[in-house]
Amino acid sequence: MLSRRQVNALREFEPGQDVVVSFYLDVSADRYPRREYQVKARTLIKEARDALDPGLSREVRRAAEGDLDRIEQFVALGFQREGGTRGLSVFACEPRGLWQAYPLPGPVPDLVVPAATPYLRPLWLQLYDYPRFGVVLLERAGARFLEVAGGQVRELETATSDVPSRVRRSGWAGLKGRRIQRHIDDHVQRHVKDAATRAVALAGEQDWDYLVLGGSAELSGQFVESVVAPWRERVLGVLPLPATARPAEVQEAVNRLHAEVSRTRGRRALDELLAAVRAGGQVVTGLPGTLRAVREGAATTVVVDAGFSALGFRCPACGHLDLQAGSCPRCARPLVEEPDLVTELVELALERGCQVERVREAPRLDQLRGVGAMLRYLPAPGP
Repeated sequence: MLSRRQVNALREFEPGQDVVVSFYLDVSADRYPRREYQVKARTLIKEARDALDPGLSREVRRAAEGDLDRIEQFVALGFQREGGTRGLSVFACEPRGLWQAYPLPGPVPDLVVPAATPYLRPLWLQLYDYPRFGVVLLERAGARFLEVAGGQVRELETATSDVPSRVRRSGWAGLKGRRIQRHIDDHVQRHVKDAATRAVALAGEQDWDYLVLGGSAELSGQFVESVVAPWRERVLGVLPLPATARPAEVQEAVNRLHAEVSRTRGRRALDELLAAVRAGGQVVTGLPGTLRAVREGAATTVVVDAGFSALGFRCPACGHLDLQAGSCPRCARPLVEEPDLVTELVELALERGCQVERVREAPRLDQLRGVGAMLRYLPAPGP
């Protein structure tokens, strides 16, 4: 399962004068019941080979062609579509020792981009759509740690603690019973604190996006208080799950919680954006203005109708997005038609570190003309 750490490592990769080939392929079983995606891969790679920049040196061109050949062979012979895999991404630059192949939980556009840096926008959308959850199922003397990522549940470890048994009913009336109960409570608190410490350590090791808790409200409350501040804000919620819950139950509950939190967060972002529009604040609405704000780094939060789409144009070399056909203003390469410019805009916003909320409230989103953004500053007028 793809992690944010892996994407950041690709972003920092420096190929020097060589070309990085970024390859994306939709391998969804509903689109390709057998292995017909291999035919699509051959077509994509042939088109990319024919479209290589004629200005490349002989050595650089030969290396890029070799990477394309290697990717084609990998799709034909080395890649196995397993589990819930619906997409594939490969990044290759043989002269610099780069070869990374990632099966993906969601579909991706069929795309080959030979360029000076890895083309990562579709990966940012994968991270957004398929976050990694760490799940901690708590009980008084134990904890179970799981991961939910890419439609799969992975058992990581369990922990037990030497919490004494509860005080018998007859002991509650006396001083001794109260002392024993305080002793037990101290053990429980230490156990919960240890579980919180271990959860944060696993979150760093496994590159989790969120923590999800299961267990009683009392234990969960103690757990949240014990979590260090940065991760406290990333506790998504508490599930009514026992420590013995089956993996399928855990996955269903986590997916339901994530959908509910996403809806709430989207409605809140939409309310804030519309209020800012009415107050004449630093906002922009509509595709042209939002695209310009994201491109220039002025946008902080993008709110988009999940059903909104539009035709546009993209530079195959540097990824520049535009509403008009012609040449790329950054590298002068001819722009190619992009049938889903809105998804490209979302990917660019995520790549730039914007908060993105895709919502399904069409009557209110009509006021935004499908998309809008909160701004840190007003971008300069322009196309």
